[in-house]
Amino acid sequence: MKVSRAWILGLGLAVAACGTQPESIAATNAAGNDGGEISGTPAADVPAPAAQPSPLAADEQSADAQTIDSSNQTGAGVLNQIFLKAGTFDGKPITRFELRGKCETAFTTAEGTGTIDWRKVGNFAGRDAGDRWELAVDDGRGNHVIGVPAGEQPEPLGNASARVESALSVIADSCQG
Repeated sequence: MKVSRAWILGLGLAVAACGTQPESIAATNAAGNDGGEISGTPAADVPAPAAQPSPLAADEQSADAQTIDSSNQTGAGVLNQIFLKAGTFDGKPITRFELRGKCETAFTTAEGTGTIDWRKVGNFAGRDAGDRWELAVDDGRGNHVIGVPAGEQPEPLGNASARVESALSVIADSCQG
């Protein structure tokens, strides 16, 4: 009996020792390989795992995905669509909108072109003016009112007031300091 118990104990230790090889188990599990034909799937038919990017490559990818548009061109593109479709500058329909450099915007109407230097703009907030949303902006050279439709509109306007206020805030914030 002692021999049998010793043999069983030895077998148990051998099985336990096999379970302490995490690289082998992890590689088997990562490959989706459950040990070959035991479950009915031949090992040759199990697809190879997808290549995993190196940690450095993952860091580089996440940094690229979070790149900040320091030129303000992204916000200007959104503003352009909204302003040309339904925006007003000092009560006149906007016929052209452009970002001049990083911190100056130009609004062209039938009466001329007005500019805003966002480096000199302090705090501003929109106000509800019935069916319009208006932003009063003062850059030290004069007060201008930018207007867009209030509420939810069909695309490309969407919630024009929120989009305009947000994009202009980004431009103003990036130009401070």
